Amino acid sequence: MARNLVECIVAHGDRPFDGQWMTDTFERFYARHGHWTYTLNNLLLEEPVPAMRDLLFAQYGSDARFDNDSGPQLLANAFAENANDPALLTPLLLDQRKMHAFIEKTTGRSWIRAVASGAVSVAREEFRQWRGLEPRHPLVPEFKVAA
Repeated sequence: MARNLVECIVAHGDRPFDGQWMTDTFERFYARHGHWTYTLNNLLLEEPVPAMRDLLFAQYGSDARFDNDSGPQLLANAFAENANDPALLTPLLLDQRKMHAFIEKTTGRSWIRAVASGAVSVAREEFRQWRGLEPRHPLVPEFKVAA
């Protein structure tokens, strides 16, 4: 919003800042970012829609390591980056065909293979848990907080 405000101030020049300018400035922000922020927040509160489910299965195996450039990690990075700018990925979360194309482009493999691989891995670990065994989900490095 701050970036949008500065851009609108600069573009407005020496003209007076009136109610119409304030309305136009907000509408510009909402069209570019606000709508997608609102939509993403609502998507995260509900049961995952099919495109989000496919993305989450396809990214299974990511481990948050900075040196990991695997397809699943790149998908996880895109999902996390979407929190910074929901206009990046949220539209794809609403369109399964576009999400499938994104998964293929990002992983370099068919979306069916990426999603199925993740889904089978999740099912395997869920079965292990059901049997009383420790699941072997990918380990995420510990983050140490400086004292």
